[in-house]
Amino acid sequence: MRALEQNFRTMKSALDLRPVYHRLEDRVRAHAFLCMLALYVRWHMERALEPLLAEDPRQSFEGLMTHLETLQRHTVEVAGQEIQMLGEPEPLHQRLLQLLGVPLA
Repeated sequence: MRALEQNFRTMKSALDLRPVYHRLEDRVRAHAFLCMLALYVRWHMERALEPLLAEDPRQSFEGLMTHLETLQRHTVEVAGQEIQMLGEPEPLHQRLLQLLGVPLA
């Protein structure tokens, strides 16, 4: 059991997740499932971004995700009308979203 706990801790560190303490078995299972799902999504994202990471070996997956966070969408309400505003995407934003298969709209 000790090795399993250590592997789970390592996985959560890779995902930068804080500890969550559950007591009920179904909640523990759900938490483990969500952590595994997050790790699986990250694995697929890293594979999709390999061409971009290969172009610049100084770049990291974490750095790309940090850059992607700078693209923002805002909802503004003016006179009862909601207006969606998207920040101007940089070329790197566009490339990241293209490789991930995420439409910019």
